[in-house]
Formats: sequence, structure tokens, C-alpha cells
Amino acid sequence: MLPYIFFYLIILFVGLWNTKKINFKYGVLFFTVFIFSAFRFDVGYDYENYYRIVSNLAFTDYTQFELISKYIAKFSNYIDFTQLFFIVTSYVIIYSVHYVLKNYSKDYFLSLLIFISIPYFYFMSFSIIRQYCAIAIVFYGIKYIFQRKFFFYVATVIVASLFHYSAIVAVVIYFLNRISLNRVTSIALIISSFFVTSVLLDVIVQIPRYASYADYNTGTGTSMQVFLLSMSVVFILFFDAFKSIEARFYYTVFIVGACMYSAFILMGEAAARISYYFIIYLILLIPELRYKFKKKQFYLAVILFSILMYAITFYLSYTNPYKNHLVPYQVFWFKDDKNLKSVK
Repeated sequence: MLPYIFFYLIILFVGLWNTKKINFKYGVLFFTVFIFSAFRFDVGYDYENYYRIVSNLAFTDYTQFELISKYIAKFSNYIDFTQLFFIVTSYVIIYSVHYVLKNYSKDYFLSLLIFISIPYFYFMSFSIIRQYCAIAIVFYGIKYIFQRKFFFYVATVIVASLFHYSAIVAVVIYFLNRISLNRVTSIALIISSFFVTSVLLDVIVQIPRYASYADYNTGTGTSMQVFLLSMSVVFILFFDAFKSIEARFYYTVFIVGACMYSAFILMGEAAARISYYFIIYLILLIPELRYKFKKKQFYLAVILFSILMYAITFYLSYTNPYKNHLVPYQVFWFKDDKNLKSVK
């Protein structure tokens, strides 16, 4: 646990560092978050699978990789440096998020703190690696949404789909910029999301690539569903804080994402992950609430919230019946497949 405590404290203290060298400060934060992800070994639920696939391309799972993911794995295998796959994918994820926070967040530090603390963001990227590359690239495409460059945004989504095919659903996000939800429509959407699963199931089974999701039901995801609904309630209560066009867009995308998760979770966690392209906007949305509070009070509240979520992250990992996928934290030096811990 010590590496994780030190990691959080570094982010916290650097983030609170009062300096005029803002770009340097952001650079230190980016570098810290990137290195912690890139240099990890056997951290992440699917790390073992990815490691074995990349180190031995004879695995049939390799053929299911999308084009860019496949070539990164192939090159890593060719130069006999398996860790390169994790370094490259970590850079894609962290740089994309860093770019968005630097250019669109009202508070880079708070957004980053939320990103590393909530278990469904940073530490989730340690597991669903290909999909999180796609999520981050689509997130990067936010600039084309605000610039109203549809074809550039679609091109970004296509690139993301070459990491994970599920990125195609993110085309919908572009059109949400033209929709403005209010409290009433938000509540109506959330309530209706509990009753549309059967309709979605009928649609999904007609799409060969997604049909397997209709049968994949782990019975998990309740904790995330409760979390997303709780955050939705908070945002609805403080709806008046979202005055700018950008803030209303973040709000709309998140609410739609929360509804998607509730609708898809009955089909299993794999299907519900489609909502991750939407709910990542939470890290932009929370800093928008700062106008409702005094700065020091708001900072304290967000930091306490992040500490709670950080603790929950490790509780969920510890109580996982199959594998504690976060502890211990290890770096890749002098490690090989013999050092991997298998799922129970």
C-alpha cells in the first residue's frame, strides 16, 4: 500500500503547490501519473492476460485485438520488450486526459485528483487497457465538438475504434452538444433507464460484434450504479451552477452516461462499460461546482471526497474474490511471466 499512499500524497502536495510555474506544475503531475501507470507490473485485473498475450502472440486472444492495439503488441513482442505495450498505452491514456484537463477543466488539479481517486477511471485503465485507450482518445476529441468539426471528431472516434471497437458509440456524444437537459428531463431519463433494458437487449442481439454482451451477466456493478445515481442527484440539486455552454454539455453527457450504465448493467459489466465514454466527463463537471462554494471549503470537500473514493478503490480490490489486482504495486524491472500472480 505504501507506493499508493506516496503516489496520492505527491499528487496532493504538488497540486496544492502555490507557484507561478503552472506549466511546470502540470508537467510534474502528468509525469507522475504517467510513470506510475507505465512502469507497473502485474497491477490491473487483466494485466496478466495482456502480458501473456503480448509475450506470446500465439495466443488466440491476440487475433481479437483491433488494428493499432495489435501492432503495438506485435512490435513489443518483436523487440522482446513486453512492457512497451503498457508504456505506450499508458501514454495514450494519460496524455489524452492531461490535454483535456489542461485546456477544458476549470481546475486541472481537482479534475486530476478525481481522475486518480474514483475507481472507475485511472485504476480502471490498468485493467481494461485497450478500451481505456479508446475512451481517452474520444475524450481528447472534445476539442472538435466545441469547434463544431464533425468530420474531425468522427476521425478521432475511428482512430479510437482501432484500439477498441466499442468507441463507435461515442459518435453520439457529438450531438449531445446540441441538447440541453434540465432538472425535469434529467430525472425522467434516470427513471426511464431502469425500464429500457429489454429493448436494448433486442437491439444488441442483432449486432454480431456486440451480441455476446447480451449473454454476459456477472451480477456485478451495483456499487457503481449507486455511485453514478448519487452523483446525478448532486448535479441535479446544484444544476444552477452549470451556467456555461461547456458546463451544460458536461452535465448532459454525464447524465446520459449514468442512464446508459443503469440500462446496460442488467446485461453485465461488459455491456455497461459502453457508458464509460460518457461518465468520464465527471472529472470536468465536479470543478464546475466551485462557484457555489467558497474556494477553501470547496477544495477541502473535494479532497475529502477523493480520499474516501481512493480508500474505496482499495477496499473493492481487496474484497475481490478472484484477485487483488492493485496490491502489491510492483515495477517491471527484473520481472517476467514467472512473477505474475494468477487469478484464484
